[in-house]
Amino acid sequence: MFYYLSIPIIVLSNVFYHLASKKVPDSTNPFFFVMVSYVIGFGLAALAFVITSGEKNLVKSVLDQSKLINWTPIALGISVIGLEVGNVLMYRSGWDISKGALLCNIILAGVLLIIGTVFFKEEFNLKHILGLLCCIMGLYLFK
Repeated sequence: MFYYLSIPIIVLSNVFYHLASKKVPDSTNPFFFVMVSYVIGFGLAALAFVITSGEKNLVKSVLDQSKLINWTPIALGISVIGLEVGNVLMYRSGWDISKGALLCNIILAGVLLIIGTVFFKEEFNLKHILGLLCCIMGLYLFK
């Protein structure tokens, strides 16, 4: 079920994400914007955790989940701050909402294709090479 449902959730969330990032008032410190956003996000995630936790004892559930934590939430926390502030700064510096996100996502697709192949041993064939070349052509046509 989540295989297909995850895509519209990501797309819709990204649309709202970029609209919100584009509309952050210039006088707002981008780090304050991120801080407020994450307080709201924390509240929603906490509520969702309570609703989806199968454990009746919430403290036990939190402690059980805490044992599973590794380096990844630290890395994710650092990266999302970069994403949030980077997007706000991208739009403040004059990028169009239609072009800035496109450029970043084309570059990201190429980088992740290389990372997936080298570090995760994912398939890399002629179709992937052609897709990467299309992305590179898109960057050229993007000018």
